[in-house]
Amino acid sequence: MLALMALMLVASLTQSIKLNFFRYDDARFPYVYMQTRREFISLVEEINAIAARSDSGKQIAIIVTSRDYWPLPWYLRDYSFVGYPGRIVPPTEEIIIASETQERELIPLLADNYRRVGSYPLRPTVTLVLYARKVSKHASSFPEIE
Repeated sequence: MLALMALMLVASLTQSIKLNFFRYDDARFPYVYMQTRREFISLVEEINAIAARSDSGKQIAIIVTSRDYWPLPWYLRDYSFVGYPGRIVPPTEEIIIASETQERELIPLLADNYRRVGSYPLRPTVTLVLYARKVSKHASSFPEIE
């Protein structure tokens, strides 16, 4: 009886370690709480790169229109001007972060002033898209993204 309990404990501990430390974002293992995907860090790195290339730096204006954005506030905590309205609003900021499902509503508001930088999975069911304001050839404060 004691051997069976020890075997069950080892099996449970092994599975717990595997799920919590190595496969925490593997969609094949469902959780009530879905972990942030590793690829999300690419979004943060791109925002940092855009800010570094601009004259605004950490003062760059960012708006997050997606209702699903955690843990983005943690990663953007050093930025002074970040808004989280959770809905599409007329853009005035240099950087827009929306959910992929909001793009149809967002694109007409962008006109030809923004460029889609990329899409980044946040969780298995949520993908965020990043837009950055284009600059005219005469402006030098915010470089156009290729």
